[in-house]
Amino acid sequence: MKSLIAIIALLLTTSLPARSQVVLNSGDTFTFEFTTMPLLGVQPGPGGAINSEFHFSLSDFSQLSTLQVKAFENSLAEAPLCNFTYGPQTSCSYPAAWRDLQGIVQFQLTGKSLTLESMTFHVEAPVDAFSHSVYELSVVPVPEPAPLALVTIAAVCVCLYQIRRKFRSLRHRFFAPS
Repeated sequence: MKSLIAIIALLLTTSLPARSQVVLNSGDTFTFEFTTMPLLGVQPGPGGAINSEFHFSLSDFSQLSTLQVKAFENSLAEAPLCNFTYGPQTSCSYPAAWRDLQGIVQFQLTGKSLTLESMTFHVEAPVDAFSHSVYELSVVPVPEPAPLALVTIAAVCVCLYQIRRKFRSLRHRFFAPS
């Protein structure tokens, strides 16, 4: 019984994904959608128009790779607000975007692999003629669990259920009142 518990524990720990940033390999596409941004506060200054910015950081980027970055208002079906190849440009800044504090960004990689470390979305929206609200969302993307991990966890749960059921039937057979 102890070895069974050890095997189950080993399966569970090895099947779970590592908590790390997203690694993109050649041909991969990573899409991130945000639906809200926390309010950092209201700052004095000219109200004016909405100003939106998007920054990200990478590691392990090779000059032999090409990273296409796109930012969208609400849907991938729309024309992108920002569309550039990573290199000299490492961020997007555009007026009157993400008024509803929602948007989508997409990364498409060709060439070698890279690691997407973090993303920051920043929106300044006018409150009145003398102040503006500042919204900002910082994200460290984490990959989704692998399908194999989910299947392994489900199989372990079914096995545990079967063992428990069998143990209960044996207990009732030997300890049943006469």
